[in-house]
Amino acid sequence: MCVTAFHVANAAPLSVAESTPTQEAAVVKNPYVKPVKPLIGAIRPNFNLPDVNGVMREISEWDGKIVILNFWATWCMPCLKEIPEFIQLQEKYKEQGLQFIGIALQEADEIKPYMMKTAMNYPSLLGMEKVKEVARSFGNRFVVLPYTVVIDRNSKIYFIRSGPIKYEETEALIRSIL
Repeated sequence: MCVTAFHVANAAPLSVAESTPTQEAAVVKNPYVKPVKPLIGAIRPNFNLPDVNGVMREISEWDGKIVILNFWATWCMPCLKEIPEFIQLQEKYKEQGLQFIGIALQEADEIKPYMMKTAMNYPSLLGMEKVKEVARSFGNRFVVLPYTVVIDRNSKIYFIRSGPIKYEETEALIRSIL
């Protein structure tokens, strides 16, 4: 797992809270990264960040869709492993109202080449200090990467994962709230 503030060596593996993804929201619990307050079921925080072209984007642009926020960076190997899977899922479920949004802890000139190389089919917002602020507002106190947040069509936080997420789990989450 990539960490921007510090790295916890020999950290315990992540464990999933008791939940059925088809019925209830779930949160992955990590004893080293605890949300500031319970966020599952809460309305997502509002924020704006620039995209790779410098255009300021508001999270509210995607209200009414299932939104998957993925905090990432090109120097984070687990992040780079997830992105091709997210590209596939975006393509597969876009017509059903799914919208992935990358949130890069980098600047545009650092992520544009990777986005072009992978043909990223979803927007990536970016920045440094402002991205850290947004990450913390979603419970990511130490700005761990990757960090994924699923938001339902009613703008409520449905799922949070600190660390990598597998294709099968992501697809099950998507299907459970379509």
